[in-house]
Amino acid sequence: MSSVLTAAGEAEERGEEPADTSPAGPSRPWPAHTGPVVGLVGLLVLFYWPLIRHFPSRVLSDGADGASFLWSYWAIPHALGHLQDPFRTHQIFWPVGADTAFNTNTPLWSVLSWPLARIFGLGVAASLVGLAVVLISGLGAYFLALRECQNRGAAFVAGVAFAFLPRHLLSTFAAFNLAHTGLIAFGLLALLRLYERPTRGRAAAAGAVLGATVLSDYTLAIFLILAGVVVAAVRYRATGTRMMATRLAQAGATAALLSLPVIAPALAAVRHHELSPIPGFGGADTFSADLLSWVVPPASHPVWGAPLTALNRSTGGIHLAYPGLVVLGLAVAGVAVATRVQRRTWGLVAVLFGLLAMGPFTHVAGHTGRGFTYLGDHFAVPLPYLLLRLVPGMTELRVPGRFADVAALGLDVLAAVALARLHGAVAARRGLRWAAMVPLAAAALTVFEFQTDYRPLQPSAVPRPYEAIAASGDSGAVLEIPLQWRDGTHRIGDNAANRDDTLFLWYATTYRQPLVSGMVARLPDWRWRRLTSMPLYRQLLSLEAEPGFSSPATFTADDLRRAGIGFVVLHRDRPEPAAAAYLARIGLRRLSSDGTVTVLEVPLPLRRL
Repeated sequence: MSSVLTAAGEAEERGEEPADTSPAGPSRPWPAHTGPVVGLVGLLVLFYWPLIRHFPSRVLSDGADGASFLWSYWAIPHALGHLQDPFRTHQIFWPVGADTAFNTNTPLWSVLSWPLARIFGLGVAASLVGLAVVLISGLGAYFLALRECQNRGAAFVAGVAFAFLPRHLLSTFAAFNLAHTGLIAFGLLALLRLYERPTRGRAAAAGAVLGATVLSDYTLAIFLILAGVVVAAVRYRATGTRMMATRLAQAGATAALLSLPVIAPALAAVRHHELSPIPGFGGADTFSADLLSWVVPPASHPVWGAPLTALNRSTGGIHLAYPGLVVLGLAVAGVAVATRVQRRTWGLVAVLFGLLAMGPFTHVAGHTGRGFTYLGDHFAVPLPYLLLRLVPGMTELRVPGRFADVAALGLDVLAAVALARLHGAVAARRGLRWAAMVPLAAAALTVFEFQTDYRPLQPSAVPRPYEAIAASGDSGAVLEIPLQWRDGTHRIGDNAANRDDTLFLWYATTYRQPLVSGMVARLPDWRWRRLTSMPLYRQLLSLEAEPGFSSPATFTADDLRRAGIGFVVLHRDRPEPAAAAYLARIGLRRLSSDGTVTVLEVPLPLRRL
């Protein structure tokens, strides 16, 4: 093993790519990777056992943001099946609708989930896709690390560390789009293989992965492109050759062709003013990784989490970057023992993305310091994200903490390089049996570090009264009380109780009729103005005591029908007593109730003779 690493190191010191001469190399047939794959599957079962145990009564969703992704898993195939534009819809935000071309709706995976949903139901299909995505992340990191370290055991540790990264765990329950980081790992692997041997087939493969990433999420595609730029810059001599320039162009053309189904609607959305400018930092000053979060584990750890609860208010959640202390220590050692090209590639990836993850300025335990003032924020240490947001379109990356995912990948690869060197040293001195304990111990410690009590599974059952809407034959829109609209920067409705009602989108997948409520990543200002200027909605929000709305309620059942609303749903567990009392006085008929959820039907207006 050490001789292989030495040969690879000598090749890279000359600026060349190492040949894959290891019997553990990625070119070996699949049986050679059975152990790591089985190990990743076993750990997948361990981490997600509460979900697997309760199939199909639970869904891999937190019932908030996760519910909006579940709605997309239904809405996109539904629109395609009816030969409709999947990105322009009136199924939510009725009657204004939304253009979801820039929504985080993972169109590729929404389409792939459709056959499973037809067989098992939408909830089970979404959970199966979510589990598959975790496994893909682990496999991507495993094969990428294997190429760099030529040691299956060490690469397995990288796969474990990346698949079950605490940030990834959070994504699988809420931000489904950000769980697809395995595409970044496979994309970088495809790019490295292209540099190793620049053939048309490898160019097409690299372009295909980039295209799949665009079809999954724009943010991850930008991350992959930035990481690819690092790879190309480190290998600048090869990048500058005519052959590589041609192959990179071919890869780009392949990616553009494959991603055209989402790029074309996105360009149309820009033309139709569906992207309003984001004011100020757009949340980037808040949604950044705290400096301490790189070494402070999340409070959800079952052993040492409780004492960290107070500190985690500034280092956990959206501020979290924690890649694991085992990985961090090994990555530092990896910098010392890696080849020059490895140090430059993965060190730069880790440092660049790590700095970008910390946003426009440093946060240390939530404190930013003073000395500079920009866009209303005071801070002491400015960071590179300030320059990135000057690039057109980059202001859309308003959650810098997400850069930490790619930084973790760079650290995982460096950690694998160090483990491979340690494995070789122990094998030379104590034999292979003792050497095999090295990656096993590192994997076990990493798994222990990443244990969590955070598993907010959403019940898959939909309250029975919604079945009455589906069976009624009435195509009218559904008005949920509380009424709430939400996007990434705004929330109107149910703010007086500080509740998130995105779960209503999951219910909407059963009756399949337009919903007055809605949630998307971005809703332009002109759509917000149209919604909030409608007298009926202003009166409803006033009944909910929504701040900023004070219109007296005067609407009738006929007004509801004229607005296209056929049903009103009340929730005893989310009470709005003023709204419920008013609706009871205007002649709505009770269609169905289970004691908690009550569906009222809006009568059709009497025809005049």
